[in-house]
Amino acid sequence: MNDVDKLLDELRINPIPTLGKKSLTRLVDFVFGYIFRTNDTEGIFLSFLPEFQDFVVDYYNFGESHNWTDIIQFDCHQDEERSFNKFYELMDLYREKFATENCEQ
Repeated sequence: MNDVDKLLDELRINPIPTLGKKSLTRLVDFVFGYIFRTNDTEGIFLSFLPEFQDFVVDYYNFGESHNWTDIIQFDCHQDEERSFNKFYELMDLYREKFATENCEQ
């Protein structure tokens, strides 16, 4: 598990001190800011859930021209808390899928 995965798990448990509220927009902004800072200041390249975009597009059978955050927010009728919770539901499915695929290889 990399630093981004650990950060996502921590924010899932207690998002309020860092994000102020459960919000997919705030979560994404914070995590991508963390990734950018780490890459820029420490020279460590962190990735955010490789292939998650394709996973979400396939899950919803949605056009590839839409970003995964937009797809989730569309599904949740722009409700930030529902979108936050849906992201974690999808992240769990994504992790299960890739854990299973990695075990089969």
